Amino acid sequence: MNAAMKFDITKFSVSNGQLILSFNNAQSSQLRIFEATNSWGAYAYRIKITAHETVFDLKKKKDLVWTRNVPGYIELNPGENVLAFSFLDGTWSSSQEIGKLTQEQITCIDLIYDTEPSPESTELKVFCGPLELKWADCNPG
Repeated sequence: MNAAMKFDITKFSVSNGQLILSFNNAQSSQLRIFEATNSWGAYAYRIKITAHETVFDLKKKKDLVWTRNVPGYIELNPGENVLAFSFLDGTWSSSQEIGKLTQEQITCIDLIYDTEPSPESTELKVFCGPLELKWADCNPG
């Protein structure tokens, strides 16, 4: 396994089950990652949100049915970038409690993106990972 490329989350917002993360790509070049809305990227994302003593371990459900599936990607340019996730659309393994979280309750966010190389990732020059985005010290002590 390659060493993870790591970025710190500079700010975030959470409202009604939607999480928006801002972070700085410190690389000197653009980085492409698969979107979470296709089979190449959907299972690549794992997001852990800690709110006080509760940990929400969020990932896409394995039984998703794809009616339209193309290898779309996100371009992370050098500098500030934003990723958004909506956890109440029925495709994430999350409880309805995630929709009640407020920004003040969150003590840690840890996002990991990691997927297997494929012919599409090679052709489209998409980074397969691992990539980690963190906000706060998720493992104190």
